[in-house]
Amino acid sequence: MGVLAHWREEAGNYSGAAAVWKKLLAARVRVLGPNHPDTITSWDLLASSLEKSGDLEGAAAAVEEGVAGRVRLLVGGG
Repeated sequence: MGVLAHWREEAGNYSGAAAVWKKLLAARVRVLGPNHPDTITSWDLLASSLEKSGDLEGAAAAVEEGVAGRVRLLVGGG
């Protein structure tokens, strides 16, 4: 799924890429849990696509989720 999102971004289809990142993020949360490093990275990837698509509010929310996940990992809450 990540490859599809990457190629959509390369083609300039940022909203399409964000849609794929959202699906991948949901799958990672379900399978790996919200505090897994791969899940947290997915928040960053989603934020990037959302920002490029012009959804700055969504991008900011995704960045906040990614930062919160990293804090949980660093302080041992994950």
